[in-house]
Amino acid sequence: MQLSQARPERHGGPGNDILMPCGSWNSLDELLDVLWLRRQRSVVSVGLLILHRYSTLASEAGFADALDTFAALPSRTRRRLVESTPLRAWLWLMGELRLPEHGHLVDTERMRRYLKEFRRLVEASAAAAQEGAAASSCEIRRYDVDALVQEVPPPSFVFDRLEERRASAANKAYSLDFFDTAVAAALREIACVWPEIAKIFPLFVTTIIHIPELEYRSCSAQRYAGTIFLSGGDDSLLALEESLVHECGHQILYCIMELTPLVTANAERMFRLPWSGSERDLYGYFHATFIYALLALYMERARTRALINREFADTRFREIAAGLESALCDFSEPGLLTPAGHEVLAAISSVAGMLKSCHVSFH
Repeated sequence: MQLSQARPERHGGPGNDILMPCGSWNSLDELLDVLWLRRQRSVVSVGLLILHRYSTLASEAGFADALDTFAALPSRTRRRLVESTPLRAWLWLMGELRLPEHGHLVDTERMRRYLKEFRRLVEASAAAAQEGAAASSCEIRRYDVDALVQEVPPPSFVFDRLEERRASAANKAYSLDFFDTAVAAALREIACVWPEIAKIFPLFVTTIIHIPELEYRSCSAQRYAGTIFLSGGDDSLLALEESLVHECGHQILYCIMELTPLVTANAERMFRLPWSGSERDLYGYFHATFIYALLALYMERARTRALINREFADTRFREIAAGLESALCDFSEPGLLTPAGHEVLAAISSVAGMLKSCHVSFH
């Protein structure tokens, strides 16, 4: 199976250590270039394994033809597909099936459904390529979410009773159109405060799902990477900016951790977040520390450059920055981080040192 390797247009990188904290790649562009080719290899590897072990099922589901169509897609179209959340969720779900060494299937119907879903994604991409459709910008959705993403939602939400939810949402003031307008305004404000974040945001966030009744202000996970969930909990434009920057930061780390681990396998150890008092495992704590370093930089800029909410930004900056020093002390213990993790920690430490050098009192 031959796959063309033509590289699409490159995007300008922000050149900031906290945004590109791992020295294994020269830029976020290079990281994304490596990742899409790696995911493409994963699709082909899983596909060839299925064709070898479950040829009859693959033929019945139209998977064999879909894999050939996938290989024949233009390189740019194939890249958009493998970078999309539904395809990344498909790879995650196929990994969850844990294909056995021999041809025995534990759940044939589930496998058949996933093979058909792959065919659906490829056919939609092929049709878009034939029509010459341009790459879409970040999508904003509510309950009309791809079926594969619906299978890997955040723990606090289940995609059920959708007709009932749609009818209920139609009678509320916080419409999807209003949310779309709010996000556009927040992204414009982010572009004023920290232009580099606004530039990379659509590279890492392809879909925003607005669920007003979601338990948390925002959430994301590696299993549906590229998509972020936002609730109705942001009560100001700056709060929405914070949620967008926060979740964009998670997407950067998901991409890095897709290629190299940052923390050691220490799942039993729990830590208390200095910002909220909530408990997290090592993975969650390290993610949070990176995100709050990013947010400290954003709020530090916002309190002098933002068009509105400057006082709120100053208060938020002090709240966020105050916990960084405590968090860094927690990671000084040997054996918690991998070499790549120590590179990221060095970038976070650099941020904390810069804030200190400004002689800012956090309290």
